Amino acid sequence: MSWMEVLPFLGGLIAAVVGGALIADAALHDEPFGIERRRVARPERNKVGQGCLGGSLVCTALVLLSGGGSPFSVAATFVGIALVVAGVVLNWRYLMDLINGPPSRLQPASTGDDSRRSDDFDGTRAPVYGWPATSDE
Repeated sequence: MSWMEVLPFLGGLIAAVVGGALIADAALHDEPFGIERRRVARPERNKVGQGCLGGSLVCTALVLLSGGGSPFSVAATFVGIALVVAGVVLNWRYLMDLINGPPSRLQPASTGDDSRRSDDFDGTRAPVYGWPATSDE
């Protein structure tokens, strides 16, 4: 076996394990760890959407493990694409909160003069990016 045959096989095994873990996590009952300390409650993940994402990884694993020679590889690819789209649509709010952070951090920065940097050592104002406008050399 050459490395060109081993890499898709290992990728398929990893995708199968991660996809199975996502499906199992979506199917199992969640127990809260503690009290929610945020001012605004974080969006809940959609368990069906999480299962769809896990199913898409399992479809990817099937295609990788078959080596692309199976007659069902094309069908599994299209089913996997449909499951990814469904999982992202169902979990859109959760994913946006995961990427952007809580809404309190999305407020615009203050427009007052307090956000500017203080004077440099020679009395000239430092530019916004932090380097002095003049050099000593």
